[in-house]
Amino acid sequence: MPPDHATPRTTPTVVITACGTATAHGLARSLRERWGTAVRIVGVDAGPVELVAGRSLFDLCQRVPLLTDPGFDAALDAILSAEHEPVYRPLMDAEIARAARRAADATLPAGVHVPWPGLLAAETCADKLALAARLDDAGVPVAPTWLACDVPWDARGIITKPRAGFGSIGVRVFTSEAELEHDRSLLPHDHVGQPRLTEPEITVDAWTATNGATRAVARERLGVRGGVATKCRVYEDDALTALARRLAEALELTGSFCFQVMHEAGAPLVTDLNARPGGATRMTVVAGVDLHCAPFAELWGLPFAQALEPLSAPRLVLRHFEEEVA
Repeated sequence: MPPDHATPRTTPTVVITACGTATAHGLARSLRERWGTAVRIVGVDAGPVELVAGRSLFDLCQRVPLLTDPGFDAALDAILSAEHEPVYRPLMDAEIARAARRAADATLPAGVHVPWPGLLAAETCADKLALAARLDDAGVPVAPTWLACDVPWDARGIITKPRAGFGSIGVRVFTSEAELEHDRSLLPHDHVGQPRLTEPEITVDAWTATNGATRAVARERLGVRGGVATKCRVYEDDALTALARRLAEALELTGSFCFQVMHEAGAPLVTDLNARPGGATRMTVVAGVDLHCAPFAELWGLPFAQALEPLSAPRLVLRHFEEEVA
């Protein structure tokens, strides 16, 4: 059997959108470290490509309009069509849902692969209210979630956030009922509310293979900046791995994903789920469990068992800024 670092027989192409994000940087770095130039990596972003941090990780960076722009699909399709049977990896929830829908409707250019996360998972995870309802119906322990205008007061406090949000953007914490009632009518109609559960907040990085096998690792967020963890304790947790498996089953979810849990009466409840890796999944990768590359290895028929072995002990992973001259 070839070693786990065996390379693809041909040079596959991965097109990563939102390539200026921390998530894209971590994913591209993991792909490059594992397979070097044996994989072609194309970055796509709505911002100026010369301002993409880690641009050197990509063989090519291209700019497209915003997802909400009528010209987005045509610009993206031109990039995808120029590559040979690329794997298209969107990293923003709304685009993931759109890509999965286009794949299901066969409206993407011929030869483009969107192997993960599946249409049901993609569309459900793009709507936090629909996600909570789906998980609750499936018997998965999930934090109670209402539209923010309807959320009842909870003595622990209330957290509100955009129904289609990400990266902690737009999150508010209400610590008194009077404050919530005063601002309730001012909350956007597309926000949801949840009770403020017991910390710590744990992120779980996970991967589900096409045969349903699931590998998951927990990350306790010890430091957060801009919604992305900067200091984590990475460890094994059988109960959270079982929860990851239940999530994948409930949503027919494959590929890499991440979710957050907090606790009620000592039991973990899912507070959020992304049908993609997270901005700090790279911290799990460097701790020794490469959930960035696992789905690609499966897709390309490469051995990967050694990169998924259990951690012998919890590990502290710290991240910091690094200067780069573009």
